[in-house]
Amino acid sequence: MEFLNKTDRAKYWILDLVHKGFFPIHILVHDELELVVNRAIGHGLNHEKLVDTLSFLFEEGLLIADLFEKSSNHSREITPTKQDIEDALVGKLNIHYGLSSLGGERWEERFKPNWNLYIDDYYPKGNIVLGASDRQILEKYLDLLPYSSQQEIISGSEIWESFIPWQATYWKTLPSGWQVTCKTKNTNEYLGKIMPPEYRKWLDKINNWYTNPFDTTE
Repeated sequence: MEFLNKTDRAKYWILDLVHKGFFPIHILVHDELELVVNRAIGHGLNHEKLVDTLSFLFEEGLLIADLFEKSSNHSREITPTKQDIEDALVGKLNIHYGLSSLGGERWEERFKPNWNLYIDDYYPKGNIVLGASDRQILEKYLDLLPYSSQQEIISGSEIWESFIPWQATYWKTLPSGWQVTCKTKNTNEYLGKIMPPEYRKWLDKINNWYTNPFDTTE
């Protein structure tokens, strides 16, 4: 994927970071940013340029933000000013940012996601919750779990739900989808075993459900 200049590339990096969930603004100035957010490269902006870029993205309606207020222990949606962004970057304000619906559309235009391959996953203690547009994808992904995380599903614990429509991400809704919740336990049964080639090929396809220009160093 080609970008016109360094600033444009940084804009899409900032958008891409939150395609699955919100991040605190202050993370963008972390000393080990790439490690913390699991990216091969960072946004590449100095402090001044970062403030300007974030301000632009908020003004254009591509980003949304929540301000957490410690006094009330609640969050409220805000449109950050430049000063708010400055304060958030240095930790004076606790602001998390994410994609607006327009920002999501812009992300899709550039990154060309295949939502048929997308898997939503999170891991509350002792459980795994997966979502996808196709139940068969989830069933196959569960088969790979012992290879990828040394966990196995407790037999009979699966709870399946179908949704019409399905909220795939906080900003993206698909016509339909499935969710499965399972109890898990740690296992060493597959530890050291190599994933079968056909499984690896399939998993690589799933992991590359969108075109990511930020997964290699330059």
